[in-house]
Amino acid sequence: MKFKIGFIAFLISSTQFLPQVYKVWITNDTGSLSTLSILIYLIGQNFWFMHTFSTKDKILRTQIIINIICFSYLFYKKYMNGEITNPINSNKELHEHI
Repeated sequence: MKFKIGFIAFLISSTQFLPQVYKVWITNDTGSLSTLSILIYLIGQNFWFMHTFSTKDKILRTQIIINIICFSYLFYKKYMNGEITNPINSNKELHEHI
């Protein structure tokens, strides 16, 4: 039962960002995506990925890898569209989120 619930959670959680990735892939429009949110999410997912080695949870590890790939693509597209100059010190973007 535990595996079935984990697998269902894996399917839902791993596919939740695919519509956004698909939309960016088709339209190349990343203007409405927050660079700071993407960056924070990527950092968090990397820590979760490291955590999966201590728990040996292969389902969670696979889900995190898929999420990292999706968000890395979104971050890459924002960079290629010239929307990222310095994602950590970007006062303009920080003020948009406050």
